[in-house]
Amino acid sequence: MWGSRVVVPHKFRPCVLQELHSAHPGVVKMKSLARSYVWWPNIDAQIESQVKSCHSCQQLQREPRLAPLHPWVWPSSPWERIHVDFAGPFEGHMYLIVVDAHSKWPEVQIMDSTTAGKTIQVLRSLFSRHGIPQILVSDNGPQFCSEEFDKFMRSNSIKHIRSAPYHPATNGLAERFVQTFKHALKSLRGMASVQQRLDTFLLTYRNTPHATTKEAPAMLFLKRRLRSRLDLIKPNVRGAVRVSQDSQLLRRQGHSREGQFGVGDPVLVRDYRRGEEKWTDGVVQEQTGPVSYQVKVGETGLWRRHADQMLSRSEPVNQEGQDSAVKSSFSQLQLPSSHTVGTPDHMVATDQGQDKNLGSTKTGLVDAPELPQAEGTPLKEHVRRYPLRKTKPPARYCV
Repeated sequence: MWGSRVVVPHKFRPCVLQELHSAHPGVVKMKSLARSYVWWPNIDAQIESQVKSCHSCQQLQREPRLAPLHPWVWPSSPWERIHVDFAGPFEGHMYLIVVDAHSKWPEVQIMDSTTAGKTIQVLRSLFSRHGIPQILVSDNGPQFCSEEFDKFMRSNSIKHIRSAPYHPATNGLAERFVQTFKHALKSLRGMASVQQRLDTFLLTYRNTPHATTKEAPAMLFLKRRLRSRLDLIKPNVRGAVRVSQDSQLLRRQGHSREGQFGVGDPVLVRDYRRGEEKWTDGVVQEQTGPVSYQVKVGETGLWRRHADQMLSRSEPVNQEGQDSAVKSSFSQLQLPSSHTVGTPDHMVATDQGQDKNLGSTKTGLVDAPELPQAEGTPLKEHVRRYPLRKTKPPARYCV
């Protein structure tokens, strides 16, 4: 005895193990049962070996632990690798599902038949629109394992990868989309036809950011969003651009010069030749655009310049001809005879009291100079705006 347990001799140990494992309890329960009755050295290892070598226990054991996850390599461009699968029968139809691995862009085609020939016909139509992919991933359906489908893959130089039998996770991209597709069509049963529900679902799915890429499939596949009714909520981009352009024009008009150049106008054009003066004389030959001109420079030069590179130029005036014209105009001018312009009596003031102190010089107004007066014009009397100041002699002390 070893405590409360019986120490079993060596030759009886196989029989005891067989009795302990008669009900196939498993390793843990078999050890617990043995510890209640028997003991011998290394009994736990022998129990484990007995269970592992039992054919019935091996056939009924659970699934093994999952292998480490091995995700697909994300393609560098759209339509490089596609995943293909069939969905249905659902709503009375079969559906061919094609999903792009790069952008998650889906293509769904309602199928009346799932034969290899019909599948090849639909794939050929997709390849004509999006191009031929490098890799095609599918399950082990009969249409994908047929000799006709293999020949189609080889003729287009497409690498065909089939998932392991009964392991849909290999083609998980297409399998997961099948679930999303079925759920959406069930939710849209209020619409008239299956095709209308399918089109509504695809438009929304392609514009919705994907959980993996965080981008809408349309943005990665087409480099743009598909226009939908939700775009009516956003402001008009064209109108915003027009308003911005108008504001720029208003700001520019405050700093720009008015007027345009006409054909034959003398101008100064910007000279970009090294070592030359900044501006060169020229004449406008032609207006090639709203603010673009062809300017003749010299005898043979023809330069194209923007209005911002041109200045108005004034032609030099002949000074000798101008002087002779002025002299001839003065010679034709006739001046009337001169006479003295009288001074009214009320404009003359004489200080009688100052004659004694200041002498006999009279204080008064000087006669106006003789001015030329045109013949037949009456002489106008000069009227002062303010009256003359009346001066009085100072009151002196009588001594």
